[in-house]
Order: sequence, then structure tokens, then C-alpha cells
Amino acid sequence: MNGIKFIDKLIKLNIALSLEGDEILIEAREGVVTPQILKEIRSNKKSIIYFLRNKKSLLSFSQERLWFMDQYDHNASYNIVQAIKLIGKLDTKVLEKTFTEIIRRHEVLRTNFVTINDTPWQYIHEESKFKLETVDQSHLPQGEANQRIQQTIEFESQKPFDLENDSLIRLILYKVNDKDHTLFLNQHHIISDGWSFFILFKEISILYKAFLENKPSPLPELEIQYSDYAVGQRKYIEGEIINNQLKYWKGKLLNTSILELPLDKVRPKKQTFNGSNLPVYINKDITNKLNLFSRRNEATLFMTLLSIFKVLLYKYTGQKDICVGSPIANRTKVEIEPLLGFFVNTLALRSELSGELSFVDLVKQIKQTTLEAYDNQDVPFEKVVDSILPGRKISYSPLVQAIMVLQNNPVSELSFGELSLKPIKFERVISKFDITLDLTETTEGLVGMIEYNTDLFDRDRIARMIEHFQVLTESMLSNPRTQIRDLEFLTSKESHQLLVECNNTVVDYPKEKCIHQLFEKQ
Repeated sequence: MNGIKFIDKLIKLNIALSLEGDEILIEAREGVVTPQILKEIRSNKKSIIYFLRNKKSLLSFSQERLWFMDQYDHNASYNIVQAIKLIGKLDTKVLEKTFTEIIRRHEVLRTNFVTINDTPWQYIHEESKFKLETVDQSHLPQGEANQRIQQTIEFESQKPFDLENDSLIRLILYKVNDKDHTLFLNQHHIISDGWSFFILFKEISILYKAFLENKPSPLPELEIQYSDYAVGQRKYIEGEIINNQLKYWKGKLLNTSILELPLDKVRPKKQTFNGSNLPVYINKDITNKLNLFSRRNEATLFMTLLSIFKVLLYKYTGQKDICVGSPIANRTKVEIEPLLGFFVNTLALRSELSGELSFVDLVKQIKQTTLEAYDNQDVPFEKVVDSILPGRKISYSPLVQAIMVLQNNPVSELSFGELSLKPIKFERVISKFDITLDLTETTEGLVGMIEYNTDLFDRDRIARMIEHFQVLTESMLSNPRTQIRDLEFLTSKESHQLLVECNNTVVDYPKEKCIHQLFEKQ
């Protein structure tokens, strides 16, 4: 979009442009529009007309934060990536038609972010030039093809987006054979979130089936678009309701302690996003017991797991003031439920832990905190941070350094016609926080990962943390009324080392020699 910079220059000169048919109308003070500027307007006429005809909108507060972070440190930290194995006969033309229709439906997938007069704007293209990129690996043996695809998607997932010029959704279809494909999807977080992935794959499933049967799209047209939500959010944020909610957050989060987990490395002066992850698995039997405990205590599974996670952080740090962040879908209005876009909000859930508190009482406290947070979720996290931390340490993420996520797994429940879908796991080398516990409830139990910053922690420490989380879970289930300081979290091997080996102070000394003779010998 070379014309954007020129248009920005005109706006800063207070030169106003408008369209009448295919002609550009110019308004400015006398003498401002020089012959050279007129010449540039003529040479940029096509891009100026394109710009004036296309829709523009201010950013939502969440988008504004990501845009600012991208200006400050351009990297792939906010790529949202998914790779899906498609097993069965695939019609690639129908799949391309499906994505073309989805991009037409959702303006946010045709959006770039431009700076005009020092202000970021959503710039929405009227039409999309989408074409599904395909990579044929069928000439290779199946094992080698899958290995090469795995390597490629790990590489592709680390490519940053140019918010001003790139399409912010990348799709690549890899072919292993006629009945084995991998679909790679990469979006920048500024146009998407976790819930949007569910909506996207649901629409793919519906549209692919309809187009495969030569039927029109059964999806109703959207009532509003994401840009309408962004404009409405800015109007709503000035109201009394938001002010009252902001007062709640100020009272709840003022002077929140920084979480100081034991580190393996010196914390960098500026926050980094280099990361890795290790898998977490809690079997079906333990998961069922956790759900039963939650129901008996009139809590959700999320509240119970958050309580366990906070106890673990308390054990690790000795801190009583523990604040953990958690994302919430933030789709409180019916009209935005079917939209793709960046709606998710982060709730900072702060608790006061003491060793005398029983686990059951902690769950009650966390239940109350969580429900209060839900009632005050309309305030964007960015506004909460701005009001509480006008200046902050750039080596830490603001307000929360640890995150916990509990989600469903919608992709595995969907299908494209008769195709079966299977998510592909691949190495992610990004961590937006010090540590993130990300769990999904499945029919097999709780599965997920701990994502961690590799500039802070070694892999071995995170592996031990996962074991400690599992031991702590079982310890709690065996006696939930135990005071949290007495809940076990060390493995049996670690307990033996601590209680037996480290306390074994028996030493054989020569009985025929005196103490001073032994010192002399040393």
C-alpha cells in the first residue's frame, strides 16, 4: 500500500480528499497544493481512489495494544497457528471456494492496519484476492512427506506478519496423497482469537458440505462486522457501567505483587517471548474426581484447577499474594457471537493465600473472585493496566506473569463432509508470559501443556513442575479439607531425598583417634 504514506502526507498538510464518481476532489487552503503535489496525486490516483472507497475504522482497544507492541517489537509472538490432518477424499476446489466465501463474509479477514496522521486505522479491502496455496509432496514416501511438512509448518509458524501490507490469514494445503492432506492455518492475533478458531472451523464444515453438494451457502449474512464492534466499544467505554467496573478492578488489583518464580537464568532487562512447552496429562479417573469435587463444592472445573495451580505457585514462591491471568471469550452480546475477530479479554484473578487456609475454603474464595471478575469483564485488560500501572517494569508482563486456560477441543468434533480431522502437534517456540498452564477437557481426561519462557526456565524445572501439579492434585483429592501448607506436592522420590538422604548425618569416625588428631589430619 504505497499510496497510504502519500495520503498520510496529504492529511498532515490539511489537504482533504473525497470522491465524486471516479474523480478526486481536493480541498485545502490556498497555496498548500503545489504543482508537485498535484503531480503526485495524479500518479497515485488509482491507489487514492482505492483507499477512499474502502472502509476504514478505528481499532478496538485490544487491537490497539497489539498494534503498539508490533511497532515496538515486530516478531511472531502473536501468531495463532493451527495444523489439521485431513483424512479422506478432498475436493481442493470446493475447499478454496469455502475459504473465499468465509473471507467475503468476515471483513476482519480482509483487513490491514495503517497509520494515518499518527493514528492506527483498520483498513478494510472491499474485495479479496484469496487463492489457496497448495504444496504437493505426493512424490515423496509418506513418512518423508509428513516429516517435511512438519518441518515446514514449524518454520511457517514463525514468520511474522506485516500488519500494513500482508494478508493477515495464511492458508497452505499440503498433499501427501489423494486421501491424506495437511491444512496449515496461520492468523495474526489482531484479527482472531481462540473462540474465532471454533467459529471458523464450524463455518468451514458447514460450507464445504453445502458446496460439495452444489448447494448455496446456508449461513445467514452477518448483522454487524468487527469494525462495528470496535466503534461501539469505544462509545460504550465512556459510559457509567464501565467506570463502575473500572473502580472494581482498581480496588481489586492495586499494589498486586509480581510473581517471583524460582528461575534458572537471569531475567532479561526487557521481556522476551522465546518459549517452548511440555505436555500435561491428567487421566480420566482423576478428571472425573475433579469434576465430582467441583460439583459438590458448587464450583466449576476451572475454579478447582485454578485453585490447584495457585497452591502450586504459593508452594514455589512462598508468596501469599498470587495473581493469575485467564482469558475469557468476552462475547456478551448475541450479535457478536458469530463474528471472527479479537474479542478475548484477560481477567486478572488475584487471591490471598495463607498456609492455614484449607483447600475447600480457597476454592470458595476463588469462586467468589472469579464470579466478580465475570461481572466486570467488559473493561478491556489494556484499560485496567493503564489505570493501575501507568509505568511498569519492561522485564515483566503487566499485572500477570502466569496464565491458566481451560478450553474445549472443538476441532476434533468437526468434519469436512466425510473427511476426518485430526489436530497436528508441533513445536511452538513462543511464550507470551513467564508460564502458561493450558488444559483441554477431552473424553480421555485433561490434556494440554505448560508453555514457558526459555530465557527464564530450563526444561527440567518445567518437567518437575508438571509432576508437582499432578501430585498436588491427587493430594488435594485425598483430603480436600487439608490446610494448603500441608498438601503434598513433592514426588515420592523427592520426599525420600529430602527426608531421608539429606538428614542422614551418621559418619563413621576412627574410634582410636582424638578430635584434635582428626583436625591435624585434614
